Amino acid sequence: MLAKNYYQKAMEGLCGGDKAYLSPSKIRERHQVYLEAAIEKFRATKKMGSQALIMQSEDRLTRDISEMLLTYLKFNQSKNLFSIVRTPSAMLLLIISMHVLSGFLGLLGFGFLSVIFNFVIGVCSLTLLTWSYVKYTGQSPLLGEIIDSLSERILSGVSERCISTPVPSRRLQGVPGTAWRPAIPKPVRSTAALTDAESPKAGKGMWVINWTDRQGGVGPGEGQGGG
Repeated sequence: MLAKNYYQKAMEGLCGGDKAYLSPSKIRERHQVYLEAAIEKFRATKKMGSQALIMQSEDRLTRDISEMLLTYLKFNQSKNLFSIVRTPSAMLLLIISMHVLSGFLGLLGFGFLSVIFNFVIGVCSLTLLTWSYVKYTGQSPLLGEIIDSLSERILSGVSERCISTPVPSRRLQGVPGTAWRPAIPKPVRSTAALTDAESPKAGKGMWVINWTDRQGGVGPGEGQGGG
């Protein structure tokens, strides 16, 4: 009893009703410290009975403290502002999305499909009103938990969808399915080079052109043309 009271006072000082929201990992870390200290206090206290009975009492103390930890974690989570506005955020997200889609389909001339989105908007609005009534009055807590779990699934699905969306890679224009690669310049080899200047002295109406490649080899040949 003394060990359990010690643990309870220590946790109340850490994350009690007048304390702000604390990270769950921090609470678990301090829980382990307080648990070990409580067990030490239990073992230091003089007890009557057999060793087996003492071990059973110690195990029961450990289980009780573990259950108290879950209670403190839930109470601490209720202080988190995001957990409070999670359900209204999910419902408002659905309402705004359906409203935008309904207006877009109306502009495209698909007004008959807007009825479906308007129906979803009505359901979300009714769900939000029901959740507000449950939280305000405290009646039907099971219904409130169902709405909260549904909202959590919606938000987790949207967040996972956004995170898992792959970033499109650059692709070659006109070649679908081909990843973009930087162009590597290739050495340009001239097909022919003019080696001799045009010489009007070569003959009347005669032009002599020698074509060679870059290695000095003979090209396609010599061409002559008459004027």
